[in-house]
Amino acid sequence: MEEDKKGHVATPNNSVIYSGLENAEECMAHCIRNTSCVSSFNGNDNKECLIYNSCSPCSSIYTVGFITYTWICVDSVQSGCPELQHILHGYVYTSGLNIGDTASYACELGYTLPSSSTRFCTSNGTWNSSEPACDLITCPTPLAPINGSLILNGSSFLDHAIYLCDIGYYLSSSGIATCNASGLWDTTAPTCIIHDCGNLSNPDNGFVNIASTTYGAIANYTCDAGYNLNGSNSNTCNGTGVWNRRSPTCTLINCGPMLNPSNGNVSYSSTTYASVANYSCNIGYFLNGSRSTMCAADGHWLNLNPGCTLYDCGPLNSPNNGTVNMTNTTYGAIAIYSCDAGYFLAGSYNNTCNATGKWNNAAPVCSRIVCGNITITNGLVSYSGAKAYGDHAEITCDAGYQLSGPSTRTCFGIWSQPESSCIAIGATTLTTAKPTNVLKNLYIMPCICNTEAEWGNLTNDEIIQILVKELTIDPSQTTVERSKRESRQDPRVSSANMGRLAIAVILIILAAVIIPDLITLWRALNRWRN
Repeated sequence: MEEDKKGHVATPNNSVIYSGLENAEECMAHCIRNTSCVSSFNGNDNKECLIYNSCSPCSSIYTVGFITYTWICVDSVQSGCPELQHILHGYVYTSGLNIGDTASYACELGYTLPSSSTRFCTSNGTWNSSEPACDLITCPTPLAPINGSLILNGSSFLDHAIYLCDIGYYLSSSGIATCNASGLWDTTAPTCIIHDCGNLSNPDNGFVNIASTTYGAIANYTCDAGYNLNGSNSNTCNGTGVWNRRSPTCTLINCGPMLNPSNGNVSYSSTTYASVANYSCNIGYFLNGSRSTMCAADGHWLNLNPGCTLYDCGPLNSPNNGTVNMTNTTYGAIAIYSCDAGYFLAGSYNNTCNATGKWNNAAPVCSRIVCGNITITNGLVSYSGAKAYGDHAEITCDAGYQLSGPSTRTCFGIWSQPESSCIAIGATTLTTAKPTNVLKNLYIMPCICNTEAEWGNLTNDEIIQILVKELTIDPSQTTVERSKRESRQDPRVSSANMGRLAIAVILIILAAVIIPDLITLWRALNRWRN
């Protein structure tokens, strides 16, 4: 098409398309190159053209007098191939009928193409090869299995092969195979396997003799000397893979009941020939002799009754800085551990000889009792050792301060009371011991104060005996002595007020009396408050 003053030239697919024309205007369309206009104002609407094997439209739609028309330019030199028909038991699919278009063939299920399945349209308007044909798929002819037979109705698609076995044999897999669309039988050809009846067990006190266990085999039974055969003396493996008779039995002699060993037991399910009896001992005892015996052919048990001996766990060593006390070392015996003065027990305080002949706990350790640091304000603390049990602490005050309380304190798990403090020189302070609620290192009553102790199932008398015999009690740490040194606060308001008033009176008197009198008043005050 040539350009008009109001048109626009476009050249898709070797044609020129006018565009931009207004209603009622005439469209001047001219095709170029090898194309020709096949549609004008003739009412052929919306046609498509195939130029150089392209399916893209090369037309423009214009409205003239409110009627829509389409102009199409078609390649005047192009020619196509004839339309193709479906083949027998198959199909054809074409991409078109123009030069270069292809035709693809496919067959129905069970059929196959022996040659190429694709054709294409040549420039002279013919297909490049002849029409293919679909052939019926066939499978290779199967063979009958050894010790069997085959029934075959054909070897083509969907035909069946039926396999059978002779008597005494069975198929290894499915007995029916079908020829599938791949040209193969859908299952592997089975084999015929001879039936096996399985091994036979010897009867108690007897023997079975068999050379084979497959179809047709015969088993022969015999009994040991002194035993009678009950049942048939032979058995045959039949065509279904089962022995045709029940196995016979041999009648046995009886050895009679057995007596339990001392501190033990004997158990058995039978007392006939070859029966086994098992011995066991009561808890805490072990077996001396064989654990089992058997009823012999002469009607007697082979082994004499064994003995049961009480377990002995052996002696225990005393821990370092401690002792262990035990009355014996056999099953059930209890060993009691204790530590020397100044040491506490880390671990269980007792040990029991258990039913396996072992002590049930690891030996405990006696560790040194250690006190903590003493805090002194305006003073210095010097220790005689590692602040362990029995060590001393010496308290001195800085210049300008004087010591209130003892200058030496001793470690008894806690530092001895009363406490010490440094007060300004000239000041007067009544020093009283601060009660403590932490007594875990005091071993006055280990069953109460020692949180690590385990007293087990001991009676009160046994605990008292252990405390009296094994433990060391520091008299200075008893309740009576501590109560003499410690001030106890009275929770009543009136008592507290009276105490404060009494202290004030005493301070006034102290200014006027001599030192011995002050000491006397101090003791009286302590007795009054207690």
